[in-house]
Amino acid sequence: MIIGLDAIPLTETKTGVGHYTFELARALAAASPADEFELIYPSRYEPIDLRADDGSAPPPNLRATRVEVGSFGRHWWSVGLPRHLRRGRVDLFHGTNYDVPLWGGRPGVLTVHDLSAFVRPDTMLARRALRLRRRLPL
Repeated sequence: MIIGLDAIPLTETKTGVGHYTFELARALAAASPADEFELIYPSRYEPIDLRADDGSAPPPNLRATRVEVGSFGRHWWSVGLPRHLRRGRVDLFHGTNYDVPLWGGRPGVLTVHDLSAFVRPDTMLARRALRLRRRLPL
């Protein structure tokens, strides 16, 4: 089975969600060596490093995939990612930070860390809060 995970939280200095995504991917890959795990993110971000803080390499069945997006860059969740999931034959996609493609024909898992976009939207960028309030119910 090929399991894709949203790697966008790993494209910047790790905060709570970045640490969660990193550790989850490494632990899942170590626990299920027969499966392949792919941390997926668009090419508008710099390459990510999957080595642990102690320098240890990731499990052999875990890789980072930087997807060339070209003109689809602004439409990652609606076009670029679903297209990659189909082409890469990803069996399951895990949205590690509130988001999964709304279409694309692949089963998905979604992690919701909190509901601050609904109860404290002032604690985040207004654009992000609006996007979460609109997309999360879908």
